[in-house]
Amino acid sequence: MTPFAFPQVNEGIIMKIVREHMTDKRRPPLELAAQTASTSFTRMLPQTVLADALTTGVVPDVWSSHIRSLLEEVPRGLLERVVEQLHAERRSTRDQLWENIHALSMQLRCTRDPRDPL
Repeated sequence: MTPFAFPQVNEGIIMKIVREHMTDKRRPPLELAAQTASTSFTRMLPQTVLADALTTGVVPDVWSSHIRSLLEEVPRGLLERVVEQLHAERRSTRDQLWENIHALSMQLRCTRDPRDPL
């Protein structure tokens, strides 16, 4: 019997998954972003934790790797949709949300500015 070998996950596969999520307009952007942030981890990032982090600019240490992964990998288009969702649901200003996203990327030492297109 041959043991099952898991294929090596590469960036191309992750980007394909992200593109598929971005075209799925039926699912809320926050849900897609939380799932995208959790791709490389065993624990799923709760949507409420992601929403709180982007709204307040504060990330619980246990979720910092997830948030960093999100800010490094997610296309700007999905972040824009998340910002719009949080603006509508939490009454946060778009400018404040983008400032929090930038501050989090600096705090978590991201190599890319999530405000730039991917």
